[in-house]
This record gives sequence, structure tokens and C-alpha cells, in this order.
Amino acid sequence: MSLLEFRESVTETLKVMDRQDLLLCDWEWETLAGAAVILKPFHILTEDLSSQYYPSLSKVFPSIILLQDHHKEMHSTESNDILIMMSSSLNLNLKRIASMNSMLILRIQ
Repeated sequence: MSLLEFRESVTETLKVMDRQDLLLCDWEWETLAGAAVILKPFHILTEDLSSQYYPSLSKVFPSIILLQDHHKEMHSTESNDILIMMSSSLNLNLKRIASMNSMLILRIQ
């Protein structure tokens, strides 16, 4: 369960508690929803790798490539400034990890 699924309940509870200062505006809820979409593949991959008794690099590196491909598709459609920054940061880190993968392969050969 996520906060997004309880949006109405959270909003109503904060209103009842007279804590309008904590209410999120529509843009903030949209930003949270966008972040959840961007991070979902990472969540799935983390659960998958964590469920293996012996996770191996032979599964990690192809997974990183899949994350990069998915991320490229998402990055081009984003219009929210916060999500663009988040996406750009993730993109830089994915590129860094991919380059480490390339260097490791070269060393092995």
C-alpha cells in the first residue's frame, strides 16, 4: 500500500485535525504519482534480486540495461520539473553503472 492509494483518507484526516498546513496540492500529488511510476521498475528489480538466494552479476547487468531502456522511454515524456531532475539524476547513475559494467567486462577478457 502506498500513500497515493490513501489520498482521500489522508486529506480528510488532515482536514478533521485542522492541519491544512500539511495538505498536499494537486501538483504535489501528481509529483508523488510520477515518482512512483519512475521508481516502480527499480522496486520490481530489487524485489526480484532480493528473492534469489544467490543473486549473480549475470542477472544484474542485463537488468541494468532494461532499467536504462525503460528510463529513456519515460524521460522523454516528463514535463514536471521535479520529475525531470529526478529522472536526469537516475539517468546519470544508470550510465555510470553501465560504464562500470563495460570496464569490468574488459578486465575479465
